[in-house]
Amino acid sequence: MTQRSFADTLVELANNGQSPRINVGLTDRNRVTLTKWVFAGDCLIDFWPSGTPRHIVPLSQVVIIEVFQGEVA
Repeated sequence: MTQRSFADTLVELANNGQSPRINVGLTDRNRVTLTKWVFAGDCLIDFWPSGTPRHIVPLSQVVIIEVFQGEVA
């Protein structure tokens, strides 16, 4: 069984052309839903429809990610 890092998995999800909606649990116990996101550097960046950043989430703040299969942004 091959092992991949968390970052590799996010890169694969982001590069498939249609990033699925994800819920992200944070270390401060808050949650955010990312709908139009990219993985850049060590952050998840979600964008408003206008193209400006809405959320910038460093991976160091992520506790859990739920990926919604079958849904695309």
